[in-house]
Amino acid sequence: MMHRSGSYAHFFLMGYKVEHVSDSIEKQVAPIVEDSGADLVDVIIKGGPSGKVFQFFVDTPAGITVDHLTRLNRTICRYFEEANVVSSGSYRVEVSSPGLDRPLKTMRDFLRSKGRKVSLVYRDSQDKKADVEGTVADADEQAVSLRVEGKTMAVHYSEIVRAKRVIKW
Repeated sequence: MMHRSGSYAHFFLMGYKVEHVSDSIEKQVAPIVEDSGADLVDVIIKGGPSGKVFQFFVDTPAGITVDHLTRLNRTICRYFEEANVVSSGSYRVEVSSPGLDRPLKTMRDFLRSKGRKVSLVYRDSQDKKADVEGTVADADEQAVSLRVEGKTMAVHYSEIVRAKRVIKW
């Protein structure tokens, strides 16, 4: 079933149809999340025999607490009911942290990681893969700036193959 005001990209994962939301649900829920002081990182909708599961991944620069997630879950559920977001069938709303080791892809991801150590695999000027670990100094619409061994380097998003936070256990 497709929500009447949006389009989805469909694929299957472990027997469930998974939909990445293009705009509709994300545009409706993002202001709710932002009003709570968090950022909406990702939205995934899974559809199976028992109904739809709306997964909202949220975060703040300082991390997110279970209490914050619980409040957001209640607020989003209330919004879904009042706005009749799902017109038929059963559904479940899940609000959670994106996890410490999730890939960093956007300017906002890197800004949330400002001051934290990250690991990047990127294509250098000769189009060869290079690895670097550094602390996120800043990020803008074009590139992320990393402090590496006392120097600052910029890596354009188009050059990044893979990026994630370095987690010390």
